[in-house]
Amino acid sequence: MAKTLDDLQTLLTRQGYACELLLDTIVATRVKTKTYQNPAGENALEVYLTFDRPNRCVAVESLHAFDLRAAAHKEAALACLLAASGRTPLLRPALEPEGDIKIRIDCPCDDDGARDERVLEALAVLTGFVEAWHPQVAAAMKTGKFNADDVAHINLSRIPLDQPAQPANGPSIGAVMRAAAISTKPGALPNRLAVLAEFRKWLDQQGRTPGTQN
Repeated sequence: MAKTLDDLQTLLTRQGYACELLLDTIVATRVKTKTYQNPAGENALEVYLTFDRPNRCVAVESLHAFDLRAAAHKEAALACLLAASGRTPLLRPALEPEGDIKIRIDCPCDDDGARDERVLEALAVLTGFVEAWHPQVAAAMKTGKFNADDVAHINLSRIPLDQPAQPANGPSIGAVMRAAAISTKPGALPNRLAVLAEFRKWLDQQGRTPGTQN
């Protein structure tokens, strides 16, 4: 059972995920993908794991899975994502005001923490989701058309949890900055102000200011 960030990092490392602890509140990993390309054009999915204390769960999410700003047909892209989420158990997509599409799965915690298999399952579902749906989402963004029937439903009972992950390169600084958004949103974490202060301190050490890019 995962009860601490160290537990999460140990669990993922044991399964072959390359992890990094960010801001003392986030475990970050990047998973290599074959079909899916992130908005930066890389074959990798950035995933962040945090303890959402108010909701008693481990949040497993990708904050920048798709970029709606790049879509020529935004309504079609959103329709495709709605159809995709309806065929994917546990997954919740969300549209951020700036145009980022994030995807999230919550792993409930009991007194002993979050079950290891649920955390690994969430990671596998996120990766499987973007791999399966990226061609249709990309087509919807570019042409305004997609075919949901070309994508099979994701079945939790068929997801292997004991296969080693294909790690990609570690999280970029841009990813770190996006991850900081988790801690700055109201209600996200009880110590979000302290986290934000640490983040600004880290930026000062790097000679950066909030809002800059690589």
